[in-house]
Amino acid sequence: MDQQEKNRLVWHSYTLYMFKFAENIIKRTRKLAKEHCYGCEVDHPSQRHHTCIMWTDEEHLNLYFDEAFDSMKTETITAQWKEEIERLNIPELLMTRLFSFLEKEAPSREAIQVTAERMRALEEHNERSIQGPRKIYYQFSQGGAYVGPDKLYRILKSKGITLGIHRVRKWLQDQDSYSLQKPARKSFRKARVVVSGIDDQFDADLANMSNLKDSNDQFSQLLFVIDIFSKYLWIQPLKNKTAKEVVRGFQVIFQNGRKCNKLRTDNGTEFTSNISKSYLQNEGIYHFTTQNSNTKANICERVIKTIKTKMYRYFTENRTYRYIDVLQDLTSSYNATPHRTLNNIAPKDVNTNNEADIWAHMYLKPKTSNKGLNPYHFKINDLVRIASKNSTFERSYDEHFTREIFKVRKRFRMQGIPMYRLKSFLDAAGEAGFIRGNFYENEMQKVHKNEDSLWYIEKKIRKRKRKGITEWLVKFEGWPKEYNQWVAEQDITDKADS
Repeated sequence: MDQQEKNRLVWHSYTLYMFKFAENIIKRTRKLAKEHCYGCEVDHPSQRHHTCIMWTDEEHLNLYFDEAFDSMKTETITAQWKEEIERLNIPELLMTRLFSFLEKEAPSREAIQVTAERMRALEEHNERSIQGPRKIYYQFSQGGAYVGPDKLYRILKSKGITLGIHRVRKWLQDQDSYSLQKPARKSFRKARVVVSGIDDQFDADLANMSNLKDSNDQFSQLLFVIDIFSKYLWIQPLKNKTAKEVVRGFQVIFQNGRKCNKLRTDNGTEFTSNISKSYLQNEGIYHFTTQNSNTKANICERVIKTIKTKMYRYFTENRTYRYIDVLQDLTSSYNATPHRTLNNIAPKDVNTNNEADIWAHMYLKPKTSNKGLNPYHFKINDLVRIASKNSTFERSYDEHFTREIFKVRKRFRMQGIPMYRLKSFLDAAGEAGFIRGNFYENEMQKVHKNEDSLWYIEKKIRKRKRKGITEWLVKFEGWPKEYNQWVAEQDITDKADS
């Protein structure tokens, strides 16, 4: 055991004592202790025992009373552990009281021995508890094989296994067979797009009309472009969705005299190809893409739905599928319709004279809700999966979350909504390690794994022998090639045989 590990164990003895025997501190900081668990992945809703400090080894207990560590029990502990406390994100109030406590007399050997026995008993109880759901969830002979948390909880309760619904959910969250298929919410509150005024930013997207092209002169796509501020809409029919044809559509629209400063699209190749990027750059337009393939350019997505609804009502009334002759009439009708978000002004009537009033109506409305800010549900260094980029109509048995795991590295609020920046699992240094884009809480799912967990291998790439040990270069299932690594053959287990 190296010096650093010994120091850490001594530190744990102090924190253990603080949580177990300093009743006055526990009562005042119980809420803080519950929310800030020193990086541990376990919630503690009602338990007095703090399970993340695993003080069960007799050697650790003896180490605490080693004369070589007497100096660690003095007031110098404050300076020595300041960096460690900051790393663990301990709240300021708790940290201040901890420093105050550490300068006092150390706990007795008997007190720590009692706590160690309690912790050992709690660990044994926890180990027995998780065997209950495992025997039911993974056995087809049982009635609760591969069910959800509520049903598994009821089955366990009927069999006399006392395990709270919170712990059942947490246990299932640790099982890949459940967490990967867990449905990802797609409808939730998102940060709104705020623009400075008319023609500041446009949204653009393509609507696939290939099923009606035989009735519409072989036009298979419609290019929708909408001004986010005024909601003014342009629609241009296209023969196909190639970048060259999309650029032609933009040229026709911009010839009308209005052009944006910024353009947002999805990341389809028709918008991100060199042809499209070169054209937009020459026009002085800053182009950026959305990272969420389900949300895409959401304002344009909404207007596509509106126009298609009007279009199919027209089809029903006139018993035809030909829209090309009335497409611009449909567009003009939309632009002449008053919008609630524009204070009941039509898009065509938005101009520089009423621009300031409309901006104030859109973005300066008084807040009517008395609800406070939503708390963060993820902590720095939490491991998470993110929602897969599947289609809108994905099946319930598809994998809805990535197998690849990421680390929470930054968190902030946008319009009061918690947002997160993520880094790769290996936590590359600097900005390069950050995953592109910001993530909502509903796009993330917490997992409890580390580098030593069991990881599934997709394929063995090649073999080598080093110092008499056979190793395989393996690719892990669902992980990019950057995570390929050499693994000793003896550490590879065939699950089918286990």
